[in-house]
Amino acid sequence: MRNLRILVKFYSLLVSFIYSLPSFCQVSGQVALRKITEQNGLSDNKVTCVYKDRNDFVWIGTASGLNLMNGSSITVFKQDPHHPNSISNNFINAIAGDANGFIWIGTQNGLNSYDAAGNRFTRYMLQPGSPGFINCLSIDKKNNLYAGTTTGLFYLDKKTKKLYPIAIPGKKKDFLVNHNITGLAIDATGKVWFTNFNGLWSYDAVLHKTLQEANVAHNQSPTLFTSLCIAHNGKIWAGTWSNGLIEFDPLYRKMQVYPYEKNITSIAEIKDADKGYLICLNGNFKGFNPNTGKFIQFSIPHGIPKETEVNNLYTSNNNWLWMGTKDGLIFYNPEKTLFRHHIFDKDITGQDVPLLEWNGNILAGGEGKYFLKLYNDTLQELADYSYAVQNNYISCLSLAFSGRNELKVGTNHGILDIDLSTQKKSYDPLQYLVKNNLSDNFITGLLKDHENNWWVLPWRNGIWKQNHNENMYKQVLRYFIRQGGFPKPLVVSEAVEDQYHNIWFADLDEGIILYKAGTQQFSKPFEKQLGRTFSTAHLLYYKDQVFSFSGTHIFYWNTTNFSLEQIELPVQMDKPISAIAMDSLGHLWMATQQGLLLYNFNTKKYERFTVSDGLVTNDMEGTLYCKKNGVMIFGSAGYLTAFSPAKLINALNVVPHIRLAEVMVNGRTISFDTTKTMKFGPRNNHFTITWAVTDYNNPLQNHYYYKLKEIDKDWRYAGTHGEVEFANLSPGYYHLLLKGENANEINADKIISLQFYIRPPIWQQWWFAALVLLAIVVGLYILYRYRINQFLKIEKLRNKISIDLHDDIGSTLSSISILSEIALHQKSENETENRLREIKESSLSLMERMDDIVWSINPGKDSLESLLLRIKTFAAKIFEAKGINYTFHIHENIRQLHLPMETRQHIYLIMKEAINNLVKHSGCHYAEIYVDYKSLLLTIIIKDDGSGFYIQNSSTGNGLSSMKKRAAEIKGTLTVHSVINEGTAIGLKVKIG
Repeated sequence: MRNLRILVKFYSLLVSFIYSLPSFCQVSGQVALRKITEQNGLSDNKVTCVYKDRNDFVWIGTASGLNLMNGSSITVFKQDPHHPNSISNNFINAIAGDANGFIWIGTQNGLNSYDAAGNRFTRYMLQPGSPGFINCLSIDKKNNLYAGTTTGLFYLDKKTKKLYPIAIPGKKKDFLVNHNITGLAIDATGKVWFTNFNGLWSYDAVLHKTLQEANVAHNQSPTLFTSLCIAHNGKIWAGTWSNGLIEFDPLYRKMQVYPYEKNITSIAEIKDADKGYLICLNGNFKGFNPNTGKFIQFSIPHGIPKETEVNNLYTSNNNWLWMGTKDGLIFYNPEKTLFRHHIFDKDITGQDVPLLEWNGNILAGGEGKYFLKLYNDTLQELADYSYAVQNNYISCLSLAFSGRNELKVGTNHGILDIDLSTQKKSYDPLQYLVKNNLSDNFITGLLKDHENNWWVLPWRNGIWKQNHNENMYKQVLRYFIRQGGFPKPLVVSEAVEDQYHNIWFADLDEGIILYKAGTQQFSKPFEKQLGRTFSTAHLLYYKDQVFSFSGTHIFYWNTTNFSLEQIELPVQMDKPISAIAMDSLGHLWMATQQGLLLYNFNTKKYERFTVSDGLVTNDMEGTLYCKKNGVMIFGSAGYLTAFSPAKLINALNVVPHIRLAEVMVNGRTISFDTTKTMKFGPRNNHFTITWAVTDYNNPLQNHYYYKLKEIDKDWRYAGTHGEVEFANLSPGYYHLLLKGENANEINADKIISLQFYIRPPIWQQWWFAALVLLAIVVGLYILYRYRINQFLKIEKLRNKISIDLHDDIGSTLSSISILSEIALHQKSENETENRLREIKESSLSLMERMDDIVWSINPGKDSLESLLLRIKTFAAKIFEAKGINYTFHIHENIRQLHLPMETRQHIYLIMKEAINNLVKHSGCHYAEIYVDYKSLLLTIIIKDDGSGFYIQNSSTGNGLSSMKKRAAEIKGTLTVHSVINEGTAIGLKVKIG
């Protein structure tokens, strides 16, 4: 790029270039200024207040919403009419934070508190009828909150959550002006200081006493007080409306007024890097120096419009100054002045600015009246040597010392000798290499070697030399190669001499050229490595090594063995280099199109400094020079910059802090304890985590990384917004690591560790699997036992049937057999007939018993309804045969009741036996059967109106004892109630279900 610039400017100089306007130079220590606007995500450019909380997060109040800036992003909070937990109003007037981490916000419609853990606002309204316009807030060390409003000073009772007014004296007109609070602050003793439309006041919370500190009794007292701040030494500073700045000493109760022509609406104290403590005022970067008692104009940082109006000021606990304007938020660290600039009102040259140290100061070359000037380390101009030339066409292109104070200057019109130590107004005339040939006398480089020979490098005219014992300049090398059959002139721009007295040249077309002192021959030693044509414009000799660059590549070689090394810029810094210099610590500095770069040879790491660190611009097209005292100078056509490499490197060692900003689970903000493993249910598997590097040197440009241990091998880059989202996480343990670095790639002070566990669903948990397995085992066991029990029941049934068949049927058949045998041997027909009748009755009884056995084991007949139907049929048959009237009372709720086989059989046989006994022995005329089922209890009653019997004599009866035995087997209760000549009632109660 240099060859193109030189070529264009060379021909422009041939035509004309005249500076005729008066010049103005601005010298300032450039602070690292930052600006946040709507383009960065701010809800509104009109910034009304600022507060930095204990997590180093910055709260920004605007005319349209509350903003939270954490170094990663900006979150906006606005009123939602449909959400009672939103902020009460969008116009924010004041912000403060308490010891519990709550943020308090004063709006045009009441007071709000914000709980970050619950992500919700709570509203506190003033007394009914009082306007809710809150101007200012302050919180004391005991966590008591005071609010200044347009209607008075209020105290918040956090128990009742109500604001109570503090009495301020005043009647009629004074009452109104005394209760319009404009400023509020609390000193180290806990005393509340406030300003209103009628002076400076104090409130003693212990004595509940309000006192007007600045009043009419002070003959210098202005009336309208608008703002205040408490300085580091305890003094009170107050701003007024058109009546100046007030200094009040609370110890001696003395007041000093400093007249000021403009209205002061906001003030803040800062600690400046050079001038100590200063009072900053609203307006166009105005201030006041208490040490001198004078108002000052701060230098407006480069890049900030001169018409910028600061409306409100805030100094955070780290001494940063935050300025609210109608065009956004401006903030900076007053103590961090890494760069000092001397800015010209217009470009001083069309070429690179040559730099050279003399007597601890720096010489800088330009054009015309800027031809040559001397500056100190603070870039104050010390001397002007521009009168060495008689017209504005002459440009200073290169500088070299011919003696202690004698300077040889290469210009666009030859070589000029200047004695810097004299005050002469005339200088030696220009020396020409070739008379009447301007191009041959465009001297871009000069070198004096160890033998006091001069090497001269004219533009596109090879290499010239003047021996120390000669007066003539001679061309020693014109070209190496030919183009189109013609010699191609060398375009050499710079030369250095090494420890072997060899001369190295940088050529814009052919790369590196070497002149060996021993052989007095020229060569291109790196033609194979770099190519036949290779562009480089600058050389740097440092400790037996020569450095050069081309585009984005740095290369250097050892002057002993010519071993060539190369350094490539990282991808994120890969911009063309315009100048290089080595500092006193051995670090390589590079001016590039993307800022100032530092390369550490020991760590092999790069660092970058940009406008965010205080540079005038990131596009640094110019020259770098390191002085003997270590101060580095950068010279360009528009400005000079001075800085201390050591201070810049130390600034890099300021480690930024990192904070966990928010953890959301399924869209809900939670409080995450980083000291333990948090546990969540299986459905809580959607996580959004936000973290922030609270470095505001280049806000919103910090870098963020995350890693899930045991899953990610390397760190994942999250970008410049510290947020990561995990959706539908599987159950299990997770260990998430979060880290960050600032814009200069300095790692934060720690790595945030989040450990959490997502419980699996019930069916995936070990105890559930164990329960299922146990249930299966138990089920199989129950099934096994059931089958065994069923087998035993069947076996029991078989045995019972066998016994019944053997006892009842067997005995009946034996009886039939005997009766048959007797009948066969009876001679009398009547006897035979009687025996046959007995055989018939026995057969019928046998058939009936067989039918009962078959019915009792039939599973299709297991309902109580079926049982009662059979009983009803049986009873009706024998009742009607005996002429007994009867009634059945059977409730409907027994229809769906099913009975086990054994229970069914016992109930049937008990009822049948009871009916048989009723028919055979009672001699009754009426019988009643009652069946009911309530509360799992089956009740059966069979009663008659017969003769009755004595119960005490019934024990000898087999039928009744058999019935009781059967009732006991089914865990039932059988009762017998009988009265002579009144009847008998038999009751059975059995629990079913």
